[in-house]
Amino acid sequence: MNKLSNPHRRTILKSLMYGTFAASAVISESKAADAPLVTEADPTATALHYVSDVKASKDAKPGSKCANCALYTGDRKAVQGPCSIFAGKQVKSNGWCSAWTAIKQ
Repeated sequence: MNKLSNPHRRTILKSLMYGTFAASAVISESKAADAPLVTEADPTATALHYVSDVKASKDAKPGSKCANCALYTGDRKAVQGPCSIFAGKQVKSNGWCSAWTAIKQ
């Protein structure tokens, strides 16, 4: 039996691959929790008319906020969390920006 077809070896390699993926996911989550909060003065935030409180926006559609946006990747019930638009930063879950996208059901 050659080395590549050894079932035990494949099992070990799969376990290592999945373990590495799981570890990177945990590290990403912990980094996201430690990420700074985006400010309204941030260049990307300014370009997208980000506000930390949706009530401060004249452009927001009723019911729209970061917590119910498809781009928000944090816990929907948390006060703040990561957003795919603002890499390495968190947004207020009650915030809003012009990139708001409805979650597809």
